[in-house]
Amino acid sequence: MQSEQQEHDMEWQEEESSEGVPSNIRPRKRTTPKAADSMTDAIQGLKQLLEQDFNKKIEIMKTEFQLEFTKLSDRMTEEVARTTARMAQELSQVREQLTQVCSELERTRLQLDTVSEAHAARSPSQS
Repeated sequence: MQSEQQEHDMEWQEEESSEGVPSNIRPRKRTTPKAADSMTDAIQGLKQLLEQDFNKKIEIMKTEFQLEFTKLSDRMTEEVARTTARMAQELSQVREQLTQVCSELERTRLQLDTVSEAHAARSPSQS
């Protein structure tokens, strides 16, 4: 029984000597200035890569936005052109109608003048 206890104690000591040792007892690794510079360079490199990736994405978004804006602008231009053509056609029709109405009014005025002259010509002779 005592030998089993000793074996158990030895196993425990082996475990403690490796990973079982509390962190405050383990020797700490010191970072050398060269390693710190290397880490700083690595971080800066990653930061630059992220910035480049971000800038590429922004440029892609700008390009997509510009494309959509151009499409919208083209559609609006087409719609304005169609509307302008339609309004010009309607305006032409209205002018034609006004010309017809003016002609009718002129004919009616001439008829009234003729009737008035005929009536005036009859009226003095009847008196």
